[in-house]
Amino acid sequence: MNIRNLNPRWPTALLLVLLMCVGHAGSVAAAQLIRLDVDHSEGTYTIRLEMELDVSADRVQQVLTNYRQLHHLSPSIVESRRLPSPHDGYARVFTRMDSCVLFICRELIRVEDIYQTASGDLVAVIVPEQSDFKAGTALWRITRRGQHTLLVYEASMQPGFFIPPMFGSYLVKKKMEHELLTSINRIECCASSLVPSGEDVTGDEFAKIEHSGIC
Repeated sequence: MNIRNLNPRWPTALLLVLLMCVGHAGSVAAAQLIRLDVDHSEGTYTIRLEMELDVSADRVQQVLTNYRQLHHLSPSIVESRRLPSPHDGYARVFTRMDSCVLFICRELIRVEDIYQTASGDLVAVIVPEQSDFKAGTALWRITRRGQHTLLVYEASMQPGFFIPPMFGSYLVKKKMEHELLTSINRIECCASSLVPSGEDVTGDEFAKIEHSGIC
């Protein structure tokens, strides 16, 4: 049974994690894009993103795994919290997003089970019966490169809702590309400006950076 009441507004093309406002898109010039591919086939979107960030791998992982504070990484995410986990070693994470494209908006719910592999990768698997997605998986690979970090993001996602034909897969893909890039820049900015190694990040600290104009 679904754990929430859906907002009846119709959906948009904002389908993925860690969305942020366009106004911050150019704030971190150090992030270097290596590869970005977004494809659509038979109702499923696939993404591969590779970027080099000017911040340590430990700090990037701290930001990505601070699940209670994901809503500070994006104004589209209005709520993020941990749920009781069905398995040891897994984090079940709930996110609620208010997403709009043009004049069409909808509230989207995503529940994922997240675990860390032996190699250190973060893997997220959507729980479809509690989400607005039929299926989906994501992988974050965080690799040290000296004082820098190679961040690889691979995902596939099948929306469980109707996308109006006026949008089409082209507009959806372009929106995804833009938001992924701005989200990665936001992660880098928070990691480099905010996160002391070995310490947790509080909501007040996230809010301080969010409103400072640094990011």
